[in-house]
Amino acid sequence: MMTIEQADKIDGMGIDKRTNELVLLISDNLSWDDECTHIATLESKLSGYLTYISSGQYLESIPHAKNYPVRIKLIYEYKPTSSARVILGAVENQIHAMNILFSYEPLPSGY
Repeated sequence: MMTIEQADKIDGMGIDKRTNELVLLISDNLSWDDECTHIATLESKLSGYLTYISSGQYLESIPHAKNYPVRIKLIYEYKPTSSARVILGAVENQIHAMNILFSYEPLPSGY
């Protein structure tokens, strides 16, 4: 299983038929006990994703996604702390400035 700790891997990718977006998933299995390490790990993962997106490499896997909006979706196992949520909000703003959407949500129940 790929996770946030594997900066050079895309954890999941597909077209959301509901929103017509190309969604790249980040599977975040880390607790927020060590916020600094968690944020550094997330930054590294996001850097890889942004390179993957900007290079158009995703089109090799999903060629018909060329004109779809792109969203990076962070799925977390452990609820972010209040300061982590502030940082995630800043990440959302920075990524949005690159015409890429960003969202984060808890792991669905049952996993």
